[in-house]
Amino acid sequence: MVKENPYELLYMSRLKDRYAFEALFRQTRGILYNVISQSTNGYKPLYPHKDDIFQEASIVILKAVDGYREDRDTAFFTYYLLLARRRVWNICKHYTRKVTKLGDMISLDEMVMEDESLYEAVPQKDSMNDPVYAMDYRSAMERLGILVNGLSESEKDALEAWVTDEPYREGAERRGLSYKAWDGRRLRIRRKVRRAVMKD
Repeated sequence: MVKENPYELLYMSRLKDRYAFEALFRQTRGILYNVISQSTNGYKPLYPHKDDIFQEASIVILKAVDGYREDRDTAFFTYYLLLARRRVWNICKHYTRKVTKLGDMISLDEMVMEDESLYEAVPQKDSMNDPVYAMDYRSAMERLGILVNGLSESEKDALEAWVTDEPYREGAERRGLSYKAWDGRRLRIRRKVRRAVMKD
């Protein structure tokens, strides 16, 4: 299933299209959930409030739809991420006052700079913990799966040879092809994969 274009959904959302707005919310909820997970995992007293924080932070999609400007050199998902981090941090501060002692709350505030969110303050050990990266990665894998399903047998063979790093000359001899013909076949499949994976 091909993901709907977020910019088309954004445009339709501004025209009060309910379906487009809900579709855009589904596309962004993974980013929001990952931001919340990073924040609550980095400060354990917040973890039991994860679902409540998600509910309260979900309103950020309204601000993103209203505030995003296409003429600025920022992708919509990046803009949404910035808003989500700020919103989640403010909510986390509110819950922190509820669940921690004053001394603990002060130490939490001290670990974050004024213009920095808790998400940014907690060290990220894995690229998949970056919500935008994770979302882009999943989208790329979906596109790759669609591409592979539509390949011919010879293209799948070339793809397997590329993935397994089969030596060129050995591959050409095994298939009864000239080195140049086999090289061309592998080059074409690499280009197809890169176009699919790197597509915006």
